[in-house]
Amino acid sequence: MKRILLLSALFATIGLSAQTTHHIDNWAMGISSQDASLTIYEGDTVQWTWSDGLPHTVSSTAGSTETFDSGTLSGAGQTYSHTFTEEGSNPYQCNVHPGMNGTITVQAILGIDDVSKVTFEYYPNPTTDILTINAGDIIDNIAVYDVSGKLVMQSDNAGNSNSKIYMQNYNAGTYFVKVTVAGQTKTISVVKQ
Repeated sequence: MKRILLLSALFATIGLSAQTTHHIDNWAMGISSQDASLTIYEGDTVQWTWSDGLPHTVSSTAGSTETFDSGTLSGAGQTYSHTFTEEGSNPYQCNVHPGMNGTITVQAILGIDDVSKVTFEYYPNPTTDILTINAGDIIDNIAVYDVSGKLVMQSDNAGNSNSKIYMQNYNAGTYFVKVTVAGQTKTISVVKQ
């Protein structure tokens, strides 16, 4: 019995502290500012992956809420990660190639539901057409809202733990996707390109 209680407490702690890692996999000459920009939550991590052989940095610029700098790294496959802990806007650039730039916008966690034990993966983010959501349990409901709070789509998931949201006809921008799994709700932000 003690072992079950200890394991339950461990899994609850892991679920409460789990955050999301967002990937910018094409950090290279020619990346657009839009492709290098994300909206995330406090505690989320962004990982940049170099996709060319040139030297690059990931460096916060003036006015950034947080200060971060990868130093100069060269070679395809190099990575740099930063965990964002403060709400705000974080413009950044490559100091070697200032045309490579973007902004990481960090939002506060919306409420108690967002720090619950709800766990699922979603990809790709940003997306151009289909957002896939895979949960470890049954997805009860999914609702998509635009930045003004208008409900764009709502669906009961009919007992499935996987769902696809077809966003190809959505306008470009940020959307909030509210996912209810096993009676608990978490809201994520998704960028539609």
